[in-house]
Amino acid sequence: MTTSLLSSQELNTFNSGEWLSEEESSQAPGSPLSRNGEALRVMVVVNASKVLTTDALEWALINVVQPGDTVTLLGVIPDGDTICGVNLKIALQVFLTRLSTCWQGNEEFQDHQQLLEDEVSRKKAMFQSSNMLQHFYRICEKKGVNLDVKIATGMTKYVITQQAESLQAAWVVLDVAFRRNRRYYEHHLQSNVVLMKRANVGDIVRVSYF
Repeated sequence: MTTSLLSSQELNTFNSGEWLSEEESSQAPGSPLSRNGEALRVMVVVNASKVLTTDALEWALINVVQPGDTVTLLGVIPDGDTICGVNLKIALQVFLTRLSTCWQGNEEFQDHQQLLEDEVSRKKAMFQSSNMLQHFYRICEKKGVNLDVKIATGMTKYVITQQAESLQAAWVVLDVAFRRNRRYYEHHLQSNVVLMKRANVGDIVRVSYF
């Protein structure tokens, strides 16, 4: 049985709408929420090129996460975004395909690579230090849940599927910003997949039975 991770007082802190109660979130054996006491990895995905949003993280903590689980907040810097004048879609194609030694020694390429690495570090530090995320860190620590942050760059849908596979995530909860690739995630992610529709409302688009 899945129990709500947050107390009534903590829920009020979020200024949330209606959440699943313990009774409503209870699932019959064989449902995607059944786990036989097993600790799970839950990956929550947000757009790292914008201000941190927490709707997907809140939904996961209320409806999926149990003590002992690990939640990875994955911030994705989408392809096509421009940082310091560098088009990520172009720069990352060069970086990820590991071009020739000649390119690797190219000063312009090295500058682009350094800009990307600096941006990843900056975004991770920004996420970790934000007041909102610090609030979630405290809640997770109190409830016995591990919360970590990762930042990834690249072609968005491929980054998400690769990270989910690498982390062996049982659940992937995607912020509303990723809804346009719903069909891709439904067919290519091997976990349970939730796409946020709006604040407090998640749409389960793929079920992987335990």
